[in-house]
Amino acid sequence: MSRAAGISSALRSATVVAAGAIAVHQLRYLVGYGGDASRALDGQGHAYLEALIPLVALLGGLTLVATVVAGIAGASPRRSRGVPLVRALAYAGAILAVFGAQETIEGVLVAGHPGGPAAVLAHGGLVALPLAVGFGWVVWAALRGLDAFDERLRGSARPRVRHRRTPTLLRPVACATPGPAAIAGTAGPRAPPSA
Repeated sequence: MSRAAGISSALRSATVVAAGAIAVHQLRYLVGYGGDASRALDGQGHAYLEALIPLVALLGGLTLVATVVAGIAGASPRRSRGVPLVRALAYAGAILAVFGAQETIEGVLVAGHPGGPAAVLAHGGLVALPLAVGFGWVVWAALRGLDAFDERLRGSARPRVRHRRTPTLLRPVACATPGPAAIAGTAGPRAPPSA
């Protein structure tokens, strides 16, 4: 794998998983707190997430640029192959790990945030599990889409070779070869030549 392909592959996975983790985090608070979600996010030290969203968007743009560069260069990144269910669950696990680590760290560092297991589980925190599974599928589909885009770019970047038709005079011609009896002279008599 070339360097461009490796960068593109790493950016793809990191970007889409990060976007999925932010979406799970925000939706978990919306489900848990309803109309008070914004107040709860501010009161529990989540204001930094508003700065992360543009950074993830920028990372998404860089991912597309890296995909285009790798595709035009003909580089072949690792594919998101494998059993879709296993891949989606792996992405869901990564999203849950980010979510759990983020909530735990916030519980330790921020005074208004619940600590310990309540940091992850309080106020509807268990909804993060089905949300992560759903976004695991979204991550899988997004990475497959980026792979397809990359393949299309690599296909259009290859030089097209035109196959020339062989002129009729140079094409091989099927010839009738005499059978063994004709060669041995044991064939029947020939008809006289016509005048």
